Amino acid sequence: MAWYTKKDMSERVVGYFLLVVGVIVILFSAISVYNAFIKKSLPINFFDLQGVTLQADKQVGIPEMEILPKSSINGVVNLVAYLALMSFMGGVGYKIASLGVGLLRPIIVRSKNPPLSA
Repeated sequence: MAWYTKKDMSERVVGYFLLVVGVIVILFSAISVYNAFIKKSLPINFFDLQGVTLQADKQVGIPEMEILPKSSINGVVNLVAYLALMSFMGGVGYKIASLGVGLLRPIIVRSKNPPLSA
C-alpha cells in the first residue's frame, strides 16, 4: 500500500506547479532588471519629467542653461521605478514558491504525551 493518498498527490501537483511558477516569476524579474541595467532593453517609461534648467537674467544676456538634461533625469527615475516594480514581482514570486514548498513538505506531528481517552 502506498504511503500517500489521491488527495496527497493533488497537493503535490499543485505544490510543484506553484513552485515552478514562483521560480519563473523570480527569474523573469531578475533577468528583466539585469537587461535594463546593461541597456539591452529599456525599462517602462513611468515618468516624463522636464530637465533642470537655470534661467538667467534676460537683461544680462546670458542664455538659458540646461543643468540636467531631460533624458538623464527620466532614465534614472524610470530605472529606479522599474527596479522597485521588479523587486515587488520578485517578492510575489517568492511568496508563490514558498506556498508550493509548503504544500510539498509532509506535515508530521509527534506528541510526547499519549492521547487522552474519553
